[in-house]
Amino acid sequence: MPTKANLRARSATERLAAVKALIKQPDTDLEILFEALADKSNLVVAAAAAGLGERQTANAIVPLEQCYDRLAANGVKRDPGCLARTAIVKALAQCRAHSAARVFFDAVKTVQSEHTGDTAVPLRVQAAAALAQLRLPGALLALAILLFDVEPQVPYAPEDRLYVTLQARMTAAQALAVLGDPGAVAVLGVKLQFEQDELPEVLLECMDALVQLDGQAALELLPRYLRHRDAYLSVGAATALAGLPPPEREAVVPLLLDALQEAPSDAQVPLSLALSSVRSDASIAALAELTEHPTLALRLAAVEGLRHRGDVSAVEVLQELVRRTGDRRVVQAAQRALDELA
Repeated sequence: MPTKANLRARSATERLAAVKALIKQPDTDLEILFEALADKSNLVVAAAAAGLGERQTANAIVPLEQCYDRLAANGVKRDPGCLARTAIVKALAQCRAHSAARVFFDAVKTVQSEHTGDTAVPLRVQAAAALAQLRLPGALLALAILLFDVEPQVPYAPEDRLYVTLQARMTAAQALAVLGDPGAVAVLGVKLQFEQDELPEVLLECMDALVQLDGQAALELLPRYLRHRDAYLSVGAATALAGLPPPEREAVVPLLLDALQEAPSDAQVPLSLALSSVRSDASIAALAELTEHPTLALRLAAVEGLRHRGDVSAVEVLQELVRRTGDRRVVQAAQRALDELA
């Protein structure tokens, strides 16, 4: 069994092992973990912070804040990689530490330049999630700034500019949805309306967030993406729209049907699957209509959509195709779908 002596061992590896072993013991004295927060190794500190976070005790808030301040005073030396501060921010969020707001706001804008680049991106990600979970006053502004942070503050290769802070921007979009502030609709809408200088991964997160926050706004802003030259964005917009609840859901079916008939070949099946995901009778009718389209690829995409839907109504359409369709390729595809669904 590890003891305080193990926590004072010369080897950081031994101290880390001791902390990890102590965390697994439910009756471990918190003072031992508080002591580990002062360790010279940020890995040991990170482990201790994680253990305190799991206990979700208010008694840990002040020691965690104090530890964060100590590390932040000289982050590159005391906390390379921002590993300990990231663990501390997570732990404070687990403790529902509204009183530690200043830590979260400091973390969400921290940049740490090391030889590997900006190592504070995971710290900003964790802070963004915490701001949203705790719904702290001022979170909307902080998350909006993070969403539009496309200019790295560390050296980078020109081709990597948008990728340095990619994860932070993606998390900002997700956090805006969690935050639930109506003002986030405007922030996400501006990002989606002016898509230049942004990566598809971030735009897709913005689409999903907008669908969660405001269905009408999503219906206004996302349809133009259905015909985007980037099939990834087109399919992403379709998938996001397919997740709209009633009453907006009914308006999605004709949008997806029209987009599918104009879609490039690599987007046809994914768009058909998105259409099949719209839980309404109208989507089945649209797929049935598409099985009679002049283009074979679209007819086959419709069969795939019906297979993906797989409910009683879809099976009935597939059975009808097998009975009455003279198109051998469609009949074979429909029969395979029925065999899989049987």
